[in-house]
Amino acid sequence: MAGPPALAGRRMVQDKLGIDTRDLRRLHPGLDGPGALADHMERQARDLDQLDHQLRRLASDALDRLRAITRGDHSPIQSHGVLRILGSDIETTGARFDQARDGLETTIAFYRQATAEQLAPAPLGRPTAIVQGRSTAALTRSTPADLPTATALGAEGTQLRSPQPQQAGPPGNRQH
Repeated sequence: MAGPPALAGRRMVQDKLGIDTRDLRRLHPGLDGPGALADHMERQARDLDQLDHQLRRLASDALDRLRAITRGDHSPIQSHGVLRILGSDIETTGARFDQARDGLETTIAFYRQATAEQLAPAPLGRPTAIVQGRSTAALTRSTPADLPTATALGAEGTQLRSPQPQQAGPPGNRQH
């Protein structure tokens, strides 16, 4: 395989935050608030790195088979095709890579908000509910007017807003 090392997740965190994923545990030793986000982000980056490596390996294997044919070596051609299941493996791994990249981008946006120096405190006097996710627990506050953009609170009571605003209109008419 040619090209830079398969570290797409680690590079994304470095490019967007200026932090190496290896430094996240040192910066946030606890597992509450920013520490939980940092831990989750480190795992997501590592998963993206692994998918990057798999995708590159699969693409390299496909290129090797196709290059052989361009040189006149037809040994990769068999009755069930040239790429056989390699094409669908590339498609599946590519889709998983894309989903993992989107998830890491979202976590990076939340991490930025959780570690910002000064965020406006959340308004008081609104109902509070605890929502526990797979890897982190967050407090959310919402009223009927807030439902499209729920608000989460960090460990120090700082307000986190969803990094991707919801589109207006009926739920069935949203375009992706």
